[in-house]
Amino acid sequence: MLSAQVTQAPEPVSTHRADIPVELERVVMRCLEKRADDRWQSAEELLQALTPFAQPSGATARATAWVPPIAARHWKLTLGATVGALAVIIGTVLLANQPKPAPVSVGRSAQLTPEPGLEIHPAISPDGKLVAYAAGTSLRMRIYVRAVGGGRTLPLSDDTTAVESNPRWSPDGSQLLFLAHGGVSIAPALGGAARRVIPAGASNEVLSATWTPDGARIGYARGDSVFVSDLAGERHRFIASVRDPSGCDWSPNGRWMACVAGNSPSLRPGPKFGNIQPSAIMLVPSEGGAPIPFTGENSLNQSPAWSTDGTQVYFVSNRDGPRDLYAQAVAEDGRLRGAAVRITTGANMQSFSLSHGDSKLAYAVYTARANVWSQPIPSGGPVTSEPATPLTAGSQIIESIRVSRDGRWLLYDSNLHGPANVYRIQLGGGQPERLTAEPFDVFSGDLSPDGREVAYHSFRNPTRDIEVKPLDGGPIQQVTSSPAQESYPVWSPDGRSIAYSDQDHQDPDARGTYVLHRDSSGRWSRPIRRTTGCVNATWSPDGRFLACTFETGHIGVLPPDSGGVRVVYQPRGGGADARAAKVVWARDGRVLYFKSHDAEGRAALWSIPTAGGVPRLLIRFTDPNRLSNRPDFDTDGRRFYFTIEDRESDLWVAEIERR
Repeated sequence: MLSAQVTQAPEPVSTHRADIPVELERVVMRCLEKRADDRWQSAEELLQALTPFAQPSGATARATAWVPPIAARHWKLTLGATVGALAVIIGTVLLANQPKPAPVSVGRSAQLTPEPGLEIHPAISPDGKLVAYAAGTSLRMRIYVRAVGGGRTLPLSDDTTAVESNPRWSPDGSQLLFLAHGGVSIAPALGGAARRVIPAGASNEVLSATWTPDGARIGYARGDSVFVSDLAGERHRFIASVRDPSGCDWSPNGRWMACVAGNSPSLRPGPKFGNIQPSAIMLVPSEGGAPIPFTGENSLNQSPAWSTDGTQVYFVSNRDGPRDLYAQAVAEDGRLRGAAVRITTGANMQSFSLSHGDSKLAYAVYTARANVWSQPIPSGGPVTSEPATPLTAGSQIIESIRVSRDGRWLLYDSNLHGPANVYRIQLGGGQPERLTAEPFDVFSGDLSPDGREVAYHSFRNPTRDIEVKPLDGGPIQQVTSSPAQESYPVWSPDGRSIAYSDQDHQDPDARGTYVLHRDSSGRWSRPIRRTTGCVNATWSPDGRFLACTFETGHIGVLPPDSGGVRVVYQPRGGGADARAAKVVWARDGRVLYFKSHDAEGRAALWSIPTAGGVPRLLIRFTDPNRLSNRPDFDTDGRRFYFTIEDRESDLWVAEIERR
């Protein structure tokens, strides 16, 4: 259409409106001339050409045009009516193939769950009378069913030890499927014995499950793959590969599944629940084939849900600031029609569901504040986190923190002003200084030993890449650019190298620690792969070793250039020992500190000799209102620095109004 506007002459109006007067057609066609000099040069000139058509005595043929009755005598409004008619014609031509989402708004709302803690994953029944949801702690949840109008809350199953999540109603409203024990279960909607239909995988748990429109099959996601299974869980068919898929929803015509690609932990109960890293929505053909991108990948996009008529996909995104509800029109063949329309403003919505007919909306309002706190490293027995004091403040989420090599600065990422960017603050306190100001997310900043550069990973491209920014205003260096998830860069003590992690959870062969070297001309080497599976590496104070952690909770130490990994800590298993999530070196290099989370999500900080041995508990986070959910922490040799997060999620039900 844009090409035609430049290269093709428009069709005469008379080919569409045969009764238009010839002179009026000439006026309209002159408005559409390609060259500006050939068009009318002023509104006054156009008015003079149009005036005869509003006055029967001066026109060769009378044009039938609507004029506002209260302004019939006023030539300005006569012109307005005529120009308005022209606008309708032109607008109809330009927008004929670009329909917008149906204009809807969120009407009267009522809070459904006022209890403290997390109530998440609301699923409203097809008739809009009941809401199923998950509630509990990050690492222990049950599915409950509650009536929209009030009444008793019923647990769906008798299992009080599992992490149950992501309930979905069957199309007839008689059953609920949900995720538990790494697989998929189905239970009667009003309570009863649950049966496992998709078991846990050997290495990958199920991340999403949804009913087909007829309720006869299940679509589910595991690893990097999307499958379809019968309700007996006996016949499985591979559909497509999607990076870290979750939150899938089947279209009413059965042709598509809308799935989230990336950042599945954002909606999965656990320490990383609610994180703000970007993700995309893909349309997956149910009969197989390449997925079609539905949204961009530079912001958080999640919780897709099809409208009942299949013409819209609603989803949550933070592309314009807070998490809000958007609608995107889509054709039957998966083509997007027009641009996404923002439905709410400042809703802080995290996930939602629609009743049949799109008349009611159930949604979760998630709020979180994560700031940096510090506490002296205890010299004696274990202590609680009660003496911790705040270093930062504000309605922000801080995920990664790093103490500078000289012990002067704390670097952290924050979404205080929109997308996450890197800041620094003096360890003694003061005003934060913003080091990056990108329109996309930037995480995990680390200051070079000479204090002149900051390294971080960014979402300038769809996947994470390592960048280095000079603080004197010089050009940014993109150090890595590949489909991998290069992240969490750390400078070596001499400033000549960077270690980083590939965080790809779906490809165990790619996940690991890599090292880059910079030569005297400033060029960076190709990445040197140092480990498989061991990530979040940190340098020893003398630069001779790296320490990293495995998903199993082991801690490994290795040279940066060659040589194998030496395991210095290994949990005994069965919950007997803590699983290390993040490790840092003591400033004297003789001790390693690590952070763990127990089955209830409570964090703890430990120490262990670099040569190995029995870990010593240092700090326990026991206050349920001051939990340290993220694995990140650091030390300046005297104090620990960590985030404390306040999480709250409540459910609401609202009427959907169409305009």
